[in-house]
Amino acid sequence: MKNKWMACLAFAAVIYTCSAGVVFAGTGGGSGISENGMNQALLERGYTKDTVQALSDSDRRELYNVVRKGGRVEISTIAKEIDNLSEMENILKKSRKELKKMGCTDAEITREKKAVRKICRSSRKTLKGKYKLDDTEIRFIKELDASVLGALKSADERDEKEIRQPVQASGSIASTQMKYTQAVADKSRKKPDYHVVLSYKLRYPFQLGLFSDKIAAAWGGGLNTSKEKGRASYSLTNGTRGGWKKSKIKYRKMSVNAVPNRGIKFAFPQAFGKGANVYKTKSGSASFNLYQHGKKRKDTKIVSYYCHRSVKMGNSGISITAGGAGVNLCPGKAWSKTKQRRTTISYS
Repeated sequence: MKNKWMACLAFAAVIYTCSAGVVFAGTGGGSGISENGMNQALLERGYTKDTVQALSDSDRRELYNVVRKGGRVEISTIAKEIDNLSEMENILKKSRKELKKMGCTDAEITREKKAVRKICRSSRKTLKGKYKLDDTEIRFIKELDASVLGALKSADERDEKEIRQPVQASGSIASTQMKYTQAVADKSRKKPDYHVVLSYKLRYPFQLGLFSDKIAAAWGGGLNTSKEKGRASYSLTNGTRGGWKKSKIKYRKMSVNAVPNRGIKFAFPQAFGKGANVYKTKSGSASFNLYQHGKKRKDTKIVSYYCHRSVKMGNSGISITAGGAGVNLCPGKAWSKTKQRRTTISYS
């Protein structure tokens, strides 16, 4: 009888819960849970199968731990399409001098112009088969070929001598699809304490890779930041609109520019490399903590954008203003941005 009683105690000491890949032991920080288990918990809170894969391991675990302890995690995702045909048109029409003023290097300009010219010179069969373009998109490509490239004396003529002729606008025909997610995990008790994760996932590569993109966030209430970090992932493409190669993923740390008590900006290149080995960004995750030492008393907002730098003239700044509960985040016209994500938080 004594042995049976001891066995029952031993069984009760460790409880395992298993469901849809979730495996965790007790409540000791969630250290025993699998990645699939954490993903499943976040899928139930609003992530999707593709967006959850954009999270870094540390951000995935941080969000999961808040969920596991019964905390609130508010997740907001928006889809965005980038009109690559307009980008192709713009890079062909702009001179090398204009592009260098926008921050591009000679090597980047040569690489991207050469790639766009190759597409424009392709046959209709190649555009439909290799590049997966539909009839309407092919028509615009051929208009670019005739009106811009057709005006050049030779393919290697200096950009400053290019004859620019108007091209019919490509409208909203988009070939890059992406999703951007803002997640805010509330770890507060009496004092404001939040973990913010801003992530993106591309279904198709950007056609061009001349600039750096940014993720920008701002908030009211004068909250402080800590543990700011970000990482972007990159992959080779197969040179077509929809193709990622099955290659080794490479990572780059995002640069961080914090505006004390008001906002933060993370920057990362759209692409890097040369020749056949150009890696383009595929996903990324940036995160930071927001906190204050006083008790929670008032509400404010945290807002954010994914900002894609496009080939067009305009202000490339991103202004952040905040005062009291009020907050304003305003990217310049050089950016193609997602719709703003907003989450209510508290401050002291």
